Amino acid sequence: MSISLIGKLQSLEEIIQHMTDEMNSVYRDVQLQKSEKDALDNEMSHRCHDGQELLTMELTNTEHEVHRHVSNQKAENSRLLNQINQLKTEKTDLQGQMAKLKERLQGLEKLIGEEVQAK
Repeated sequence: MSISLIGKLQSLEEIIQHMTDEMNSVYRDVQLQKSEKDALDNEMSHRCHDGQELLTMELTNTEHEVHRHVSNQKAENSRLLNQINQLKTEKTDLQGQMAKLKERLQGLEKLIGEEVQAK
């Protein structure tokens, strides 16, 4: 009877050892997965931070570019308005000169008409 009890104890010890080994293996796997998760979390955090920095830089560059274009457009608008005003002034001057030339032409036509009638 003691042999079978010793055999059962040895069998139980083997089962316990096997379960202990398996639990240790599962524990190592859990620790490895936890370590991998932490590494991935860290990597994702760095990527997110890098992405935010990149987007912030792109936004800043875009804002500068927009401000530059707006400034250039304002300068172009101002230049065109000055040109328009200059052309309006020239048009007014030309209209005045045309009116004077018409008056002079009418005077000359009248003078020629009087000379032709006098002959």
